[in-house]
Amino acid sequence: MMKKQILHCLLAGVFAAILSLGVTLTAVSIASAAWYPDDKLVTISETAYGKSELKSEPAGVVDVASKEILENVASEKNAAVAILNLNDDMNVTGADGEVICSLAAAMDDYLKKEILPVFNIENVAQAEKLISWFKTDREILDASVMSKDAEAVKKFRAAYPYTRGIIEFDENAKIENIVKIANENGANVCVIPEELSTVKNVRYIQGRFKTVWTRAESDDDASIKNNIFSGAYGVIVRNAKKFSEIIAGLSGMTRTPFNVAHRGLPNEYNENSVSGTLAAKDAGATHVELDCYLTTDGEIVFMHDAALSRTSTGTGNIETYTSEELKNFRLKFYDEAIPTFADIAGAIKNTDMVLILEIKSQKTELVNALKEKLVGSGIENQIVVISFHESQIKAMKEVLPQIPVADLSGSSSDTLKAILKRSGENNSGVDYNFNALDEEKINGLIVRGFIPWAWTYTRETDVTFAYEQGVTGITNNYADSLKNIPLYVEGQAKTDKVPEKGGDIKLTVTEYGGATKEVTGKITDVTKINDYDYEVLAEYYPQEYYLETKLYTQKFIVTTKDSGGDSGNGANGGNSGGCGSGLFFGAGLGGSALGFAVIGLFAAAIIAFKRNKGKENG
Repeated sequence: MMKKQILHCLLAGVFAAILSLGVTLTAVSIASAAWYPDDKLVTISETAYGKSELKSEPAGVVDVASKEILENVASEKNAAVAILNLNDDMNVTGADGEVICSLAAAMDDYLKKEILPVFNIENVAQAEKLISWFKTDREILDASVMSKDAEAVKKFRAAYPYTRGIIEFDENAKIENIVKIANENGANVCVIPEELSTVKNVRYIQGRFKTVWTRAESDDDASIKNNIFSGAYGVIVRNAKKFSEIIAGLSGMTRTPFNVAHRGLPNEYNENSVSGTLAAKDAGATHVELDCYLTTDGEIVFMHDAALSRTSTGTGNIETYTSEELKNFRLKFYDEAIPTFADIAGAIKNTDMVLILEIKSQKTELVNALKEKLVGSGIENQIVVISFHESQIKAMKEVLPQIPVADLSGSSSDTLKAILKRSGENNSGVDYNFNALDEEKINGLIVRGFIPWAWTYTRETDVTFAYEQGVTGITNNYADSLKNIPLYVEGQAKTDKVPEKGGDIKLTVTEYGGATKEVTGKITDVTKINDYDYEVLAEYYPQEYYLETKLYTQKFIVTTKDSGGDSGNGANGGNSGGCGSGLFFGAGLGGSALGFAVIGLFAAAIIAFKRNKGKENG
């Protein structure tokens, strides 16, 4: 009915009237998909959130591996997102391939626009069948398509660009390639296994505007917590109830923010300069956000204003000069040149810093110039692009599809629908004025796989406040204010005593500026592996940093020291483990090998004796 009405309106020539009603038409290769109005967006139930004290808690994503799981999540509504695993007939299947129900039944009878659907498909052929299902049955645009086959995601998103893309990677994936693959194929979410879900890996991906979901290896407490404490924005589980219960019992931070140096360190150095970039890096900035324009001879140069006069000795518009002519002008604060792309690339190359390149220019030729200058720059994996100009975001999608982008906006009037529409169509991240993002928008974005970044904090006190609130990316003028603040906390491999829940444990804090510090934390979970090794999770209150929050470690292995026997030289500290002498298991690898050899010979002798006895009795 809706399609007929739209077609009628088009034929009648009243497209303007349709626009006035907020109905957006988008031509796609296979179907003409109407963007649903606000009342058609999925309304996430309050019970889907764990009601915790966590800052920006991860979304609970339930893998519908059985009918029981589907029925439970439908009745309890204890997950924001449900993964529906589809077969060739567009039926929802369980872990063993059994049919749970039809896709239509899953949507109408179970999810009911209260739980966000993720359609998990295996290949391009299934993508085509899902496209046909959308075309003939309905258009469910507040949804995501997911696959281990990147081409399948790309295929579906080309037909329905307002949906969202998710690619699942296995344990063999190279972290530095994940962002590129996801962006080239229209995915804003990267699913990685728990094996790869370290804090550093997750930060690498999410620091480049791609959201990470992790897949828990099991539904035990330690595994779920380990994934939560990775800093990922979504955790895939099968037991949504347990996930919610664990979340509800936590407080503090599961991740620390990205420290984005706005124009470098503009209060102490030239803004948009090499000196400011280097100083920001040394001060603990994880990112530097710089503005760029295009000269008449095709050079990319950095400056906030189009006019030269405020920050340099030049006059007029920067884009009316050649790069050679700009060399005649100097930046005012310190005597240095207006930097080129090569200058900034040289400053951050071989570091962990990411360049957030804001395209201020409206010349789309700049994107072509960027493509040329990235070759051989050494920062191909250290750059993301933002812009207020949608034309530049679209140009990036065409010319540099491997580079992540984010849509800039400062409008508090933007609805969640409008943000999702723009981000879906352009496969872009979200970078908003911090005053324009309210809790409803933030939660709505996170459960849909988007990380909301915020700009610009212009007071130093606001930076530490944003840190404790768990803001994803803090674009600010005082990046040095976080230099001596905890970036992440890790467990140490040795302990003086057997670890016990609630007991003290030594941890190592790494600060934004790179310095490390030994601190004392509390053990929250402990699992015995053997007589010497224990798997531990811990929490840390950074009171010495005058912070009122809490940080967590991921799982780490601690090895106890000698608990009373002869000291050995082995990796586990040398106690004999009840054998008394320490001969077999307390003297390192050589002693262990000798012990196992003796045991093996003894066992072989017993087996031989039994066999001979059997022959005698046979």
